[in-house]
Amino acid sequence: MARHGLAAAGMIVLGVWTGYAVAADGPAPPEMAVWGALAFSPADGRHGFFWGGAGEAEAVTAAMTHCRRAGGAHCAIVAIVRNVRRALATGSEARQTRACAALLVAGSPGGGPRWAAASGPTRDAAERDAGARCSAKAHCRVLEWICT
Repeated sequence: MARHGLAAAGMIVLGVWTGYAVAADGPAPPEMAVWGALAFSPADGRHGFFWGGAGEAEAVTAAMTHCRRAGGAHCAIVAIVRNVRRALATGSEARQTRACAALLVAGSPGGGPRWAAASGPTRDAAERDAGARCSAKAHCRVLEWICT
């Protein structure tokens, strides 16, 4: 019983401290984004990715760093995604949008890999859109995918 009282007091303090009431008729909680990015170097087929970033710059920097560390000579960002979550939301107010990206490649003798990247609300949607864009549709395979 004492534990429940302490937890309830903590939620009230948290609600007051953040400026958002936890009551159903209070203001809507803010939206918080989680970012991800895919980087690819078409010349050598190297890639890097990152998901879980608090901002776009963090996701882009980390994906580029991973691509370069993998030996990518000409890394570039090919997809950036973010999802949105409501902070402190509960019950019917809880909301999250999902964002995914996929990178597909097809080997190409002498010319480097052919590739395509796309984003979508699900992994399947991102892979399907990237597959439709890939210049070697029949031979493209998923090299990497991320969902935030």
